[in-house]
Amino acid sequence: MLGDNLDVSVVKYGVMCIFSVLAFIIVFIIKLITGSYIAGIIIFVVLIWILIFKIGITIMYPGSSNYFTADIEIRIGS
Repeated sequence: MLGDNLDVSVVKYGVMCIFSVLAFIIVFIIKLITGSYIAGIIIFVVLIWILIFKIGITIMYPGSSNYFTADIEIRIGS
């Protein structure tokens, strides 16, 4: 099989490389639109944070993407 002899460090560096290229592309596109690298970096960090937050909720509580909204409504109602 293709992935039988993959080392963890090879996969880790591959993911880091893809992540870095994606970050560069997003920051560069925002730089072209707004003229500011800082705006691109901030938007990229916010997008990654939202993505990790949503994936974390989905992994921790499968089938419940609105966990925190429901939790807040329960706390307010009681």
